Amino acid sequence: MEVFLAAGVADELPEGRHRAEYYGRSPREWTPYHPPKDPTLARRAQQVIMESGPYTSSVEIVDAELSSRLDESMANNQTSILLVDPWAVRNPAYRDVLADYDGQNRPATGVLVPCHDSDEESGDEPIWEDLSRVFWRNWRRQNDPHDPLFRVRVGGDEFDDRLAVMLAVAQNRLMEMGSTTSSRVPTGPTPPPMPGLTIPGPAIPADMPPRFPYLGAAPTPRLDAAAPVQRPLGGPFVPKDPDDDQ
Repeated sequence: MEVFLAAGVADELPEGRHRAEYYGRSPREWTPYHPPKDPTLARRAQQVIMESGPYTSSVEIVDAELSSRLDESMANNQTSILLVDPWAVRNPAYRDVLADYDGQNRPATGVLVPCHDSDEESGDEPIWEDLSRVFWRNWRRQNDPHDPLFRVRVGGDEFDDRLAVMLAVAQNRLMEMGSTTSSRVPTGPTPPPMPGLTIPGPAIPADMPPRFPYLGAAPTPRLDAAAPVQRPLGGPFVPKDPDDDQ
């Protein structure tokens, strides 16, 4: 499974963000929950993945190659999860890539946006309005109980369960997509017909008129048809004697 992080760093906080203690030197050191300490969110996500089944995982940073990397993950039968800091959408590099993702169809990829009540700055509505404008297509299904692949404002006490459900749903969808994909037919020459399976039909006389001339179809002769009978007008039924033809 692939985990992609979209988060800031302590040295370059986005506009309006002042709580640098939630960040480190790399997005991999992002700790959105209070108190901001180890394990990092990336490490915690990998722990959930390991406990959810016999899965391996890798952690990558969201960049301009996100779309192609998601395509590659799907081609390798890997599910993907995006862990997004709501403040990341104020970084132009993240904003454009996430907006591009929002316009794609990714049924086997989940998006989870953490938030903690003690982080007063992240509780402000303007930051969530900014996030909704970036994910405006996916936003309508936020926290939908029937579609658990887009979760926002996920608290620290529910992160593990929400992520585990997201992983299971994404994995099931990936398997369903694989089962409905038509298999390729091997290339090569057309095999010859198997002997004994082709039964020639009866020969049709060339002078036989078609039964349905407008359709251009000739009737199939009945080789086993019985001889016609003769019925004298007004008399009793008298079957034709076969010896009469001789």
